[in-house]
Amino acid sequence: MHTLYSSLASIQANETEEEINRGIIELLENNPQPFLAVALSGQILFLNQEAAHLFHLNRKTTLGQNLWAVFPSLVDSAFYSIYQQALENQAPQQGEEFFTALSSWFEVKICPTEKGVAIYFQNITQQKEAEERARRLATELEIVQQKLSEEIFDRTLLKARFKVVEKKYQTLFKYYPLGITVTNEAGQIIEANPAAEKILGLSINIPLQRILDERKWHIIRRDGTPMPLEEFADVRALSRRETVPEVIMGIVKESAVSESQEPNQTTWLSVTAAPLPIDGYGVVIAYRDVTDQVVSQQTLQKSEKRYRTLVENFPNGAVFLFDLEGRCLSAEGTALAESAYLKQQLLGKTVREAYPSKTGEQMESLYRRTLAGEKLTTEMNFADRIYQTYLTPISDADGKIFAGMIMTHDITERKALENHLYRQNKYLSALYETTLQLVNHLEIEDVLKRIVSTAATMLESNHCSIMLLNTAKSAMVLRASFGVKKAAVGTEFRRGEGLAGQVWEAGQALNLHHYHEQIRVKPTYITPENLPAYAAVGIPLRNKDGLVGVLVLTYHDPSRSFALEEMEILERLAQLVALALENAQLYTAVQQELTERKRAEVALRQSEKRREVLVEVLRESEELYRAFFEQSAIGVARINSQGYILKANPAYHRILGYDESSNETAEGLHFTEFSLPENTAQERERFKELQKITLRQQLFEFEPLCIRKDGRQICCHFSITPVRDKQGQLLYVILMVQDITARKEAETQLKASLTEKEVLLREIHHRVKNNLQIISSLLKMQGKLVQDSLVLAVLEECQQRVRSIALIHEKLYQSNNLAQIDLGAYLKSLSTQLFRTYRLGKGSLAQLKVNQPTFPIFLDIYQALPCGLILNELITNALKYAFPEEAGLSEEGEISINLEAFAGQESGGVQVILTVRDNGIGLPPAFDFASSKTLGLQLMQMFSLQLQGITEIESRPRQGTCFKLAFQIKNTN
Repeated sequence: MHTLYSSLASIQANETEEEINRGIIELLENNPQPFLAVALSGQILFLNQEAAHLFHLNRKTTLGQNLWAVFPSLVDSAFYSIYQQALENQAPQQGEEFFTALSSWFEVKICPTEKGVAIYFQNITQQKEAEERARRLATELEIVQQKLSEEIFDRTLLKARFKVVEKKYQTLFKYYPLGITVTNEAGQIIEANPAAEKILGLSINIPLQRILDERKWHIIRRDGTPMPLEEFADVRALSRRETVPEVIMGIVKESAVSESQEPNQTTWLSVTAAPLPIDGYGVVIAYRDVTDQVVSQQTLQKSEKRYRTLVENFPNGAVFLFDLEGRCLSAEGTALAESAYLKQQLLGKTVREAYPSKTGEQMESLYRRTLAGEKLTTEMNFADRIYQTYLTPISDADGKIFAGMIMTHDITERKALENHLYRQNKYLSALYETTLQLVNHLEIEDVLKRIVSTAATMLESNHCSIMLLNTAKSAMVLRASFGVKKAAVGTEFRRGEGLAGQVWEAGQALNLHHYHEQIRVKPTYITPENLPAYAAVGIPLRNKDGLVGVLVLTYHDPSRSFALEEMEILERLAQLVALALENAQLYTAVQQELTERKRAEVALRQSEKRREVLVEVLRESEELYRAFFEQSAIGVARINSQGYILKANPAYHRILGYDESSNETAEGLHFTEFSLPENTAQERERFKELQKITLRQQLFEFEPLCIRKDGRQICCHFSITPVRDKQGQLLYVILMVQDITARKEAETQLKASLTEKEVLLREIHHRVKNNLQIISSLLKMQGKLVQDSLVLAVLEECQQRVRSIALIHEKLYQSNNLAQIDLGAYLKSLSTQLFRTYRLGKGSLAQLKVNQPTFPIFLDIYQALPCGLILNELITNALKYAFPEEAGLSEEGEISINLEAFAGQESGGVQVILTVRDNGIGLPPAFDFASSKTLGLQLMQMFSLQLQGITEIESRPRQGTCFKLAFQIKNTN
């Protein structure tokens, strides 16, 4: 049975093999001895961590390499001979090999298998060295004994040689690889070699018995239970005075004892104790560390238990062991519980009897071949199930076959899954080819023909067709067809007509099992060559905009129908067809885009040409700027944000008094260096404020006083323009400087001259006004002497006209601007003055309204005089004639004066409209302004011509009169 379980490692069952392999790999990985697994071809298949560490190999790069390429020094060595001998004999071989690169001896064990070779290494360097030293010591001891027997008389020489031998013994004792301790009769350690100290972790000065009493160690048996003191090898040897060999004991330090103690945390020793027949001595104890062997045995026991559990619970199968006569020795597995056989019933039966009828005969024939050394695999069917059976021989350590194993596994579900996967792979391959066609072909008709051909072949359908929705015709149009039906491409189906029409109407896929009974076929489809369709399926084709067509397939075999799996494949195919339609549209769009891109490229080339022109213009502008900078008569300097001059042109140096022939320069100085000393601090503060101001404006100007280098004081005009980056940060400032000293002196002289002329002009206006007032007074005095009312009226009119003229000169005299008069203010003063002069009725006045713009309108004296006289005549006439007492209108009388101004569209001046309106009795019906003979109206016509204005008069009986005068003001502010 042990051989059965061991041979399970070679079984290639799916889940069992993986778990066994993981157990074996874990066991080998944790093996403290180097281990290699090599294929028959010499390829390294596995090496554990210890082997990689010992031989300084990289596990990832070493795996897969040839053994002799990794260890070229082993070719033609004793190892090579042992390796070849093991392969030839197919039996384990063991030998010793000295590795020069490691300066170490290794005991090599090579175990061949059917698939490769397992190589175990054990370092025996210390043992070999000890043996060599022992041989040399033995030889020397023989020589000493011979000399002692021959020269017993020379005791002095004997003592000397004895000391040499004692020293060699001590050397051997010290370097012997096994741990050796010597105790006294009380059990206290009195001697211990270094190996013993290393194994035990003790000092020779500490008695073993005291350590055990203090429970600093935890001694256990191989089964993990505590080992009592009387079972210790040294205690038994000391008490019985006999040699106690190979007592296995586990030592766990007190600090390592816990509930979760693992075996590999325990040090396992093989202890041999023998009494010493020397007074004062107790026993000599030899310790050998066997931790690796014990751990391996424990792991193997666990693995055997796990393997037994796996076999007993072998899923969906059974494992049989038959002897050389073909009789069943063992039967395990879950399949036995599901069958009519019991394990007890199968034991002792032959292979033919264990399997029913013809299967038994077949299995018996196969088992004979297995006993001959063959490993066989077969499949068989019985009871509607499919079973896979493995037959393998079982050999002993010498390779002699003594039994055979048969493993039977139920693979019915796996076969069904394989068939399903085969169909899926077939369908997916067809979908993949269809996808490639969509990628490689963009013409929609070609793609549709390929799709219907692929779909019909993939599902072995008798007919396949694609109908696409034509929204303009409100019909499904046949675009591609494959199969026995010879329907013409272009046939149309209405909603609800045929399978395509019903899918269109239902909006979902239809799977029909009796197509000829459930679908009303179009008459054009009923032809002698058409076979009846029993099963049919219609799959809608959709894109992001909705339904675009229908894919139709049919079976003419009554036994066939479209399964759910085939429907899913057709749904995917329908997505590809919809994708093909969308790709065709995209292809058209891409073509249009390419055309637009070509146009864009042409525009880009034109833009590039324009850019080249702009670059040339920029270069010319740069040269122009350089010429302006160097040759300009205006001083130009570039100043950083702290106010220091970075670059200045010759004119800047010349203005500030630098000699052109010298090498002196203003660059590097602060621009306020040339300001008056008392103004320097103020100028610097102004520059700081200037940086804030220039955040909102692009130009700042001021006129400081500067001191030239020769000490002369000049007045300069500074223009500062900031230069900023894209983020608005100040880069530097362009300062333009002009010497305006001469201009300032001329301005001072001009201002003095203008002041004198202004005083003179103001005096002239004042004298003219006084003279006009004298004339008005004379006319008033003359009127007092006149008795004729007509003459008196004429004198009063003249007096009022003179007052209107005098009022203009008074306004000019009072104005800050002696050349112009505010027309609105003048109109208000003149109308008020006239209202005071003329009264209506018994001292009551008509209402006066003066409307003027919110902004002032200025006239020079040449336009103010005629305008004032016209206004005088209009207001006077309205006050005198518009509201007679007999009309009864005086209480409701109103005279309104409206002044408007507009910007002239053609001349660029200001267009003024002066309107005087009353609500009196109006003008006589036969009144003609142009032919009027009165002085006032004639003056109005003459002054209108002088203003180059246009007059307009409107009048209605008892609704008043409106007079409009429009003229233009030129050169006004």
